[in-house]
Amino acid sequence: MLGHVGGLFIGFLAPLITLLVFGKRSAFVDDQAKEALNFQISLMCVWFGSFSALFVALASGSWIPVVIFLSLMMLAWIGGV
Repeated sequence: MLGHVGGLFIGFLAPLITLLVFGKRSAFVDDQAKEALNFQISLMCVWFGSFSALFVALASGSWIPVVIFLSLMMLAWIGGV
């Protein structure tokens, strides 16, 4: 439980510490700590990939057509076009 809840506050360090400190005491704790660690590492990879894609999209200027499209849609919605 400590590994799962601690992941909310300090990321993958809580399940890793739980695995290293309490993993040898119980097979259940070992299994749950590994599961929590796997989830936290997967979540970290998804966050990194999402922010990388966002940075590339913003840096390349591909957001400009989206802004123009949304501006035209707002104008059409309020009756300006």
